[in-house]
Parts: sequence; structure tokens; C-alpha cells
Amino acid sequence: MFLHILGSNSMFTKEFFKMLSTHFDKTEHVFLGKYPDEAQYRKLNGCGIVQSVSLKMPVYLYRSDYIIIHGMFNKAVILALFLQPWLLKKCNWVVFGADIYIRNKKNKSLTDKVFEWMKRRIAPKIPYISTFSDGDWKLVQDWYGAKGRNLKASYPLAACNAELVNSLDRSKKQKDCIDIIIGNSATATNQHCQALDMLKQFKDENIRIHLPLNYGLGDYQAYAKKVTDYAVSIFGSEKVVPLTEKLSGEEYLKYLNSMDVGLYNNDRQQAMGNITQMVLCGAKVYIRRDTNMWEHYRHLGCQLHDIEEISGYDSIDALIREDAELKLNNIAAMSARQDMGLKIQIWQTAFDTMKQDAAK
Repeated sequence: MFLHILGSNSMFTKEFFKMLSTHFDKTEHVFLGKYPDEAQYRKLNGCGIVQSVSLKMPVYLYRSDYIIIHGMFNKAVILALFLQPWLLKKCNWVVFGADIYIRNKKNKSLTDKVFEWMKRRIAPKIPYISTFSDGDWKLVQDWYGAKGRNLKASYPLAACNAELVNSLDRSKKQKDCIDIIIGNSATATNQHCQALDMLKQFKDENIRIHLPLNYGLGDYQAYAKKVTDYAVSIFGSEKVVPLTEKLSGEEYLKYLNSMDVGLYNNDRQQAMGNITQMVLCGAKVYIRRDTNMWEHYRHLGCQLHDIEEISGYDSIDALIREDAELKLNNIAAMSARQDMGLKIQIWQTAFDTMKQDAAK
């Protein structure tokens, strides 16, 4: 039995449930997490559900043959693995990004420091580390001393299913203004204010600045207000459009499809689902060259733009103009990565590898 430790608030959770239900033996999979609407998740795929606040959690940690930790966030699980290191031999840590970049967080609480120390002690003993990119694999080795076998990870996204993506009108019909989106969430690693400063030279142009600020970490509403206020101070309230309401996957894709330009000034691996969706929508996308994502997308055959280019532009046309062939190549590269068959193969390889090694 595979025990999946995956929270309900992950953007991947529901689609991952559906994929397992449709393409794998769901009797082999049980989920451990906080699921406020347990009935809804059971209906999605019929897999077993164990609430992480339940006293059954230790039982399932022992009963399972394999444990897949989808993001090392659950403090109860980290503590359990630290105190019972013999459980680590059946673990696969799927690195989400935020679970390792917390290492660089300033002013960490004492609790955060303690659990980071625990993670550094258990990471070298975990036999499998799954990552979205080669860059994250190198970081988890350097920062946490990981020594296990590196496997690939990829999740299906609700807004990237083939039928929905193919139905998009990517023509970007003539509009009365240019729509620019900055970042993916109300987290400081988006570096919103720096990105807004880059666009300051275009404040008198006919543009709208869209700010997705509908989720984040901790007291993210305070950060969202700070970013919104700063944007308004530069561009005026009539040009700033903060997104504060939650949208369904389909609604969010339509929202992204209305954008002409995407600025992702994130200083770490983050917003990859949003970036993928923006490329599929045919937008011109800018990211930082100094993150793992730059080489990751290049490796996939997707050529995004260096966000530092913006400071050298002398017109709004330079900001939005995209080579037609480059756009089509990027869409093709990203479409190939969203193929459900590829995602099934990636997870089948992970499951089979863990089973085969256990049988040796």
C-alpha cells in the first residue's frame, strides 16, 4: 500500500486523485492530510482517506509499504520520521520547492528552525527524492545532504487538460488596453514591488496590471494589501486589478488567457503551473535568469524571456511583441509536457521503482 501525504490545499491534489482513480489500482493508495470535505475527496477517486489530525496516522505510517511525501510540510510527519528513522527506508520525498526554499527564509521562528534541523537529519536517509527539475535535485543535495535516488515528478493540472487547452482562443483579439499579470500569489518571493518598478516607465500607457493575491502563506492578506497599495501609488487605482477571490481551474485558465504579458519575478522555483498555463495561452512570459526555472524551461525547449530585458525597452510594443514562430514552439513544448500519458508514465516509474527495490 502507498501512503500519500498530500494536503487538500495543494493545486495538484484533486487532479492527482482523479489520475490515480482512472489509471492506477486505487485500492493500493491511501491519502493522509487535512481534508475538510472528506466526502468530496472520497467521491473523486474512492481512495482511502486518513485525516492527519487523526490518531490513526501512526498506524498508517507503519501499515503502509511505501510512503510518498508530497512536499515536506506536515510537521507531525516530520517529527514522526525524525523519532522513528526506521520508517525512512520506505519514503519518497517529492520536493515542491517551498519545502526547501524555507531554508532561506529570513527571521524564521524557533519552531521553523527546529523542524529545518530535523529535515536536515532525515533527508540523507530517504532513499528516493522526486523533483520537478534537475536544479531542485542539486539544491536538496547541497542544502539537505540528500543521497537517495532521484526520480522525476509531474502533476496533472485542472486548467491544463487537453480539451480545455485546445479550446482556447489564443489569437489575443484587438483590445482597448494591454493586460499584464504579475506573479501567482501573495508571497514575498514573487518580488512584486520590484516587478512593478520595472513597469513604471509604462505607467502612462494604456495598460492594466493584474495581481493574483488570493492565497499565500500566513497573514498573506497584509502582504496583498501592501502590494496593491504600492501598485496603485504608481499606476493609479483605475489600472490596478488585484485578484482576491478563489477561482475554479477553468475560470483561472480563462483569466490567464485574457493576459498579454506575464511577469514572474519569483526569486525561487515557484509558479511553474501558472507559467505553463500562460505559455499555453500564448502570452509573452518573463522570468528571472538566476533561478532553476530558467534552465528547466530551456531544457524543455521553451524559450522564455529574461525579466531584466524590460529595463532596456524604449516602448510598450517591445514589452508585448513576441516572435510568432517562438510562440508556437513554446506552446508545442508545453503541450507535450501536459500529456496525461507522460504523467502516468512518470508516476508508474516511481511506483514500480519503489516496489522493485523493496523486493530485492
